[in-house]
Amino acid sequence: MTIRSEVAWRKAANCTLLADRTMDENARKILTIVRNSWIGVANESEVLGAIDTEAVLLIMDETMAVQSTTTPLTPN
Repeated sequence: MTIRSEVAWRKAANCTLLADRTMDENARKILTIVRNSWIGVANESEVLGAIDTEAVLLIMDETMAVQSTTTPLTPN
């Protein structure tokens, strides 16, 4: 879980709490919409974080493979 997704999940939870506590139906609707938006941000952040992590691991694997097949340069 990325920091961005953690923040978004917390904000979504806060919106849920506020929506549950309010007596104003319009405020509840708005808070529900905002909560759903934060959930979207959290999910997107988690997916992008996983993609970034996977990309870094692939690049590291490729770098290691190249390094193991090349001979080190020796100074003259």
